[in-house]
Amino acid sequence: MVYSLFCTGSNSHGQLALAHGDDSHHFARLPTSNPGQRFSQVACGANHTLAIAYSLNGRRRLLAAGSNARGQLGPSRPADSPTLSFVPLEAADLACSAGLQDIQYDIELVAACWETSFVVLRPRGGTGSDVLISFGANDWGERGCACPSRVEPSVVDLTAAAARSEKGKETEPRIRVLRLEAGPRHVVALCETTSPGTEAVEDHLLGWGASRHGQLGIAPSATSLPKITPIPRRIPLPSPFSASDIVDIAFGRDHTAVLLERSPGHQQPSDAAGARTVLLLGANKHGQLGPANVTAASEVAGPASSAARTHRQSPSQNLLTLSAFQHVLPDCSPYDIDAVGCTWNSTFFVVSPRVHELSAPSTTTAEPAQPLIVAFGLNSHGQLASRSDVSPNATDLISPGHQSVPSSTRLIRLPPPPPSSTRFKVQLACGSEHVLALVRPAYSVGINSKDGGATDAAVYGWGWNEHGNLGSSGQLELGDLADVWEPRRLWPSKEGEEAGEVVDVWAGNATSWIQIDAES
Repeated sequence: MVYSLFCTGSNSHGQLALAHGDDSHHFARLPTSNPGQRFSQVACGANHTLAIAYSLNGRRRLLAAGSNARGQLGPSRPADSPTLSFVPLEAADLACSAGLQDIQYDIELVAACWETSFVVLRPRGGTGSDVLISFGANDWGERGCACPSRVEPSVVDLTAAAARSEKGKETEPRIRVLRLEAGPRHVVALCETTSPGTEAVEDHLLGWGASRHGQLGIAPSATSLPKITPIPRRIPLPSPFSASDIVDIAFGRDHTAVLLERSPGHQQPSDAAGARTVLLLGANKHGQLGPANVTAASEVAGPASSAARTHRQSPSQNLLTLSAFQHVLPDCSPYDIDAVGCTWNSTFFVVSPRVHELSAPSTTTAEPAQPLIVAFGLNSHGQLASRSDVSPNATDLISPGHQSVPSSTRLIRLPPPPPSSTRFKVQLACGSEHVLALVRPAYSVGINSKDGGATDAAVYGWGWNEHGNLGSSGQLELGDLADVWEPRRLWPSKEGEEAGEVVDVWAGNATSWIQIDAES
């Protein structure tokens, strides 16, 4: 297969890796000397990009482009001039710079804050613990180290937060980083630990960085919210959930969304058997924590001291199931929450039919149930795919913590991929204040083709477009850089156009990325 990566949007520091420093207002093909490589991750900071790419020989490479003014591209790149094209960052060089010796590592995961980068290194051969290193800015404690070097990469100590006390001593487990997510100012790592000797496996949700809005949760003994959390600590989850129940994680600028589902055999805490639950943490100035729910904020983290309960009533957390959105989705019984996404100040639930409902008609529409998107929060640039800006202000809230304006929640319906399919999937990629949605038939997910042909997947976009980050040059009536207030087909731009099979999408700070299989 021959894969191509297309990108558009802000490029003043060369972060699009297009070999120049001008913004792109349309999806431009990334120049590459290796057309066979497939990208598995693209992580975007404010002015830099990290990516993991696989070559045809299966080798995994870490690539970087953009500004290195704060050290966010590592010590091997110049700090006084931007890197305008993707260049490789070697795992061995990063490990050596972080003081790791005598072990060979492979690149496993990447993430990026505003001007900070993160790389997960896994010991070659699969033995030993993963190592998380950070480099770049540390304005909000996002480096995850108490006193990191401003020049060299540093190791983020995950062990201290994940270690268990057994018989009066701390045991050092083997750590695997299952997931690493970063917003502009805070970071979350989902880690799996294996205890030595017993081989007992346990998952932990760890967070660090900016925390004054409660976006990293409230510790059981906390009496106030710290401005920053400089080193990883466990994020408390509502009883009876544990970190092993996490399905998805998404970040806004000052809030966090965690999708939870109890393992089979456990009693569900929700009002609908089998329904998934979303824990929303952090700022709620624009209603990005969703409507008030029957679960009080003080009950989210379970019983604790009276001082902690007082702070848990602050506007920093909410626990939601689909039943909270009956004002826009009256019959939620055929659906469940498939994924979560966040722009800086908005939140999105991808709502899909449950397996047994895929071909069953909805009782309200008498049509087969289709995936939907529930959106709430800021809509100043059309982030909610709505023409009107009905984002709640602080004065519109019932209490400081919950919004009272049901109309601020939007139900987004996307057209099925052509030819019309009764089964399709939606994959969201949320940028700073814009959204991409990859729509493709359900049978194509994971295989990207049907009978060797294209699946007619399409990419839609909406929201902020000041830098051309929706790639809609020549498509808009009000100007190429006008915000897009309702879903617009971005790829292919015309139905029936031969444009290659879309296999993945990513979005960053005023940037968008689409990867296609050019052979399909």
